[in-house]
Amino acid sequence: MKKATAIAQQNGTRLTIVHIVEEIKSYRAASFHDGTQIQIQDQAQELINGCAKRCVESGCTDVICIVEQGNPKALLAIDIPSREKVDLIVTGATGLNVFERLMIGSCASYIIEHAEADVLVVRN
Repeated sequence: MKKATAIAQQNGTRLTIVHIVEEIKSYRAASFHDGTQIQIQDQAQELINGCAKRCVESGCTDVICIVEQGNPKALLAIDIPSREKVDLIVTGATGLNVFERLMIGSCASYIIEHAEADVLVVRN
């Protein structure tokens, strides 16, 4: 968030903060779908609202928050950047090792490969 906030401030541009809640798809999880999914989405909204507040306090004047449910890779790489006319995607590195990336995939890698906008990967 610090890097994205600094970039938005330096360029006088809008900062769009996005959090994707993955849909619960397994049969076992389906029995908890109603309450759990809504609660997770509410927590995500609360989280990014807090981030947006800190960005505004840091000097960003145009900050919007988006919480959506679905496939994070497609939404972050293609759908939301296209709809919101994003020029630069700032994402964190996952920190996954090679085996973990093979098993679950890397969202950052997918974004780098499929996004039409420039991508900046930030490491801690």
